[in-house]
Formats: sequence, structure tokens, C-alpha cells
Amino acid sequence: MLRKLLLFCFFAMLSLAWAAKTPLEKFVDYSFEPDQNVSYQKLLSKGDYYLVIADSVETYIVSGSGGPAINNTSLATEILQEDAKNRKGFEKLASSLAGLGSEILKAKEENEKKCMLFLGLDRMPCSDKESCILSCFSVPLCSGVIYADGFLEAFMEWNENRQKFGSLVSQYSENIDSIAESNEAASSKLQLLEELHELSINMSKNQLFLNRTDEGCSGKDAKKCYEYCPKIDYSTKRIERAIEEMQALRVANEEIAKQAARAQAIVKNTLENEDYLSRRGREYAELKMRMWSDLRSLNRSFGAFSLLVEDPIAEEELANLSNLSSKIERHADAGEYRKALAAGKEFEALRDRLSARMTSGKDRLIGLNKSIGALKRKVDGAEWLIGNESAEAYRQEIALLEAGAAAVPSLEEISEMENEAVKIRSKLNEEISLKLEERGQNESREAGNTAQPVRREDWIPPACASAMLILAGLAAAFCRR
Repeated sequence: MLRKLLLFCFFAMLSLAWAAKTPLEKFVDYSFEPDQNVSYQKLLSKGDYYLVIADSVETYIVSGSGGPAINNTSLATEILQEDAKNRKGFEKLASSLAGLGSEILKAKEENEKKCMLFLGLDRMPCSDKESCILSCFSVPLCSGVIYADGFLEAFMEWNENRQKFGSLVSQYSENIDSIAESNEAASSKLQLLEELHELSINMSKNQLFLNRTDEGCSGKDAKKCYEYCPKIDYSTKRIERAIEEMQALRVANEEIAKQAARAQAIVKNTLENEDYLSRRGREYAELKMRMWSDLRSLNRSFGAFSLLVEDPIAEEELANLSNLSSKIERHADAGEYRKALAAGKEFEALRDRLSARMTSGKDRLIGLNKSIGALKRKVDGAEWLIGNESAEAYRQEIALLEAGAAAVPSLEEISEMENEAVKIRSKLNEEISLKLEERGQNESREAGNTAQPVRREDWIPPACASAMLILAGLAAAFCRR
């Protein structure tokens, strides 16, 4: 009764723990296995979306409500692009850069107008030296300093730069929204900003605005500083910040452009994981059945093999295979099907290696026994030629090989016996060749000593007679085999 109560309490606690989990946590528990390293992060986009990462692989975009994973590439791209924009402060950057032109114009407007008034530019244009002098003479204050050393040159330089500055601001502001869509446009605007920055620095140092407190306006070798116009704010610091913003916007654009390929990869990983989840149970069940069948078959094969060949390595590999199958089952019992299926491939490789080893060992022993049988027959067939004593010696050597092959030899011992069989065969072949040669020579001499007159048509040359005797001897030897 107590045991039933404890079991009831245990399962009740499990149910409560499961119920306490968020929908996202339940989704992760279902979609991944206990040994996988899974994390998720909130995506900064409309809707409650999370990016789920398993073993460093971005695998899902899923709603925080635990709804189905996003498997539509277009929607995934939209979510990721919005997240990238928000993380990079894209909208703020784009808005700041879009309003820069009007900021610059407003900052310089009041004092620039005053300076133009002081130089007569509101009355007459200044396009060359003569026209600039006329413009200056239209203002009594200006006409009094027009011929001061460097004043006219400073006036003309500022007026030219003023017009160029205004033109650059206009070029920058034109179609400024394009920077949010194209890095080519952003790069073009960045180049304009860099020109504006350099020009703003140069204009701020013009002698028309400097006074004796400014750098280079006092002391030895000081330049003329007229303090004729009030200093104009050409937004040098603001343009510097805009350059940084434009560079950041380009980085953001590059990041946003990557999201389509990223979304495609995530959706691909999503579909692959869903496919895996749908087949992992079936694949493991099939693997388990194969393992049981393979182990039964290999145990039977090893039982028969061990009666013929001694092979401790094969025995060890069979034990390793059995241990590996148990390990695979433990992985599956723990819900670690990926590890189980991966180890299944290792099982199959070890199984094939063991099977090949036993087949090879058995085939080598069969081959050795065939070589022994062939040697015995060869000795029997050559006994009339090499003599009983020599034949008996060969039979004793072959008998030792035969006994060794029947005594459950190791693979190393089989190798030694294979080499010994080759040596015996080689020695026997050499002796047969020698005996045949000696016999042919003896018969040729005997035929010469007992020669009788013969008719020309019955005469056979000695060389031909010797060859015929050798062939006759070989034929007799193989007939006895």
C-alpha cells in the first residue's frame, strides 16, 4: 500500500512539474533530446517570437505561446530582418541621417546671413575678383578693409566654399531615404559627408571669423585674423557623428541582407528536425531488431568458428559488440535517440569487421587443409620417382601440418603453417625435377651402350629419345595421382 502511495505521489509531482512549464519550454522538451544543449532568445520583432538554438545550430523560430514552428521562409525572413533592424538601431540611424541636412542648414543660417550682409552679397553677386570687390564696396564697413592684406582672398575663398557646402548639403538630402534600402546609396552619401566634414573644418578656420584669441592669430609670424563676421556653425561635430551613423547603417544594411539566407537555413533545419522526430522511433525499433538478430547470428557463427580457429581478438570484439548494443539501448531509454542511432552505425561497422574476420580466418584454414590434401596427393604420385624413403619423410612433415590444422590453431599459427606448406611444396617440386633429369640422363646412356644396327627410317635421335622418356615418366607419375 505504501509503495502504491509513493508511486502516486511521484507521478503527481511529475505532472505538476510539467504543468508548471511554459508552452515554449514544453515545445523545447518535445522537440529535442535530454543530452542536447538547447537555448532560446527573444527576437525583437512584432509578435512573441523566439529563436531556438540546439547544439549551436539555429533550428526553430517559434511563438512564445508554443504554437507551431515557422516553416515559411518569407515570414521567417520578415521576422529576422525586423529583429536585425531593432538590434542595430536601424530606424533611429535612418531617421537621424535623414534629418541631417535640415539640421546643418538651420545651424549655419543666422550667422551666415549676417556675414553675407556684411560683405554685400545680399546686394551683388561675387563670382570673380572684380565682382567680389564691387560687392564689398556696396557696404561701407567692408570697403574700409577690402585692401587689407589677405582680406579679399579670404572673402572669395569663403564665398566659394559656402556655395559648395550648400550644394553638397542639397546633394546629400536628395533621395536620402534610399540609404535604408541600398548600401550603394549609403556609400555615396557617406562620401558626401566626408567632403562636408573636410569643408566645414576649412571654413571654420577662415580669417574672416578668427580673432586674436584663436590659434595662429597672435605671436610671432601670426596670420591676419579679421574677426569681421560672427563665427558660423558649420556642424563639424554633428557631421562627424553622422559619418559614424552612416557607417553603422551600412553594417546594419549588410546584416539585414543576410537574413534571407539565414531564414532559409533555419527553415531547412526546422523541417529536418521535424522529419527526424517523425522517424526516430521507427528507426530505433528497426535498429534494435537488427542488433538482436545480428548478435544471435554472430554468437552462433563464433561458436562454430571457435571450434576451428583460436582468435582472442574476435572473442573480444564480440564482447564489445554486445556491450555496445547495451549502451545503445541505455541511450534510447534515456531519450537520447540521436546518440543511439549514431552508435548504431558504429555497431554495424564493428559487426561487419568481426564477420569479415571470422570468414577470413575460416577461409584461411580451409585453404590450408586444401594445400595439405594437395601435398599428400602429390607425394603419392611422385613416390615411384623420389623413392619410398623420401616420400615417407614428406608424409611425416605433412602429418605435422595436418595435426596442427586440426588442433584449433590461432591465426598466427595458420600463417606459419601456410608458409611451411609452401616450403614443402617447393622442396618437393625441386626433388621431382632433379629425379626426372637424372632418370632421363641414365636412360640415354643405357640406350647408347646397347645400340644395334638399325635402318635409317627406324632411327630416333638421342635427344628425342631422352625427351620421350621424360614425358613417359611424367605421364606415369600423374596417372598414379
